[in-house]
Amino acid sequence: MSEELKARLRRDLDKIWNQGDQDVVDELFAADVVIHNAVPGTPAGIEGVRFTINGLRAAVPDLQFSMDKLVVDGDLVAYQWSATGTSQAELPGISAPGEKMTMGGLALDRLADGKISEIWTATFSPS
Repeated sequence: MSEELKARLRRDLDKIWNQGDQDVVDELFAADVVIHNAVPGTPAGIEGVRFTINGLRAAVPDLQFSMDKLVVDGDLVAYQWSATGTSQAELPGISAPGEKMTMGGLALDRLADGKISEIWTATFSPS
């Protein structure tokens, strides 16, 4: 099961971040997902996930997300990620409009009933 879950997470997160596939958001995240360290103004639940994805993809239309390391332990999923692209909007501490940006981070997600139900993230930028 662990290898199947890893393959699903890699595929689904690629579709969401690199292709902007909103249908996959409903398949991967619980409707009442809790984003523990969301930026102020982020809506609650799955709308917060969409808000975050859409905001970053609008600011960086050529975003390329990569899941660099992935560990699954029971209902916990931890991964190291990186992202690159060209900013079209100000990303404080990351880049100005028109600049190439690189950032990375760590994520810890809790699964419930096969969907991500809780999210913790730490972003490091620039990496």
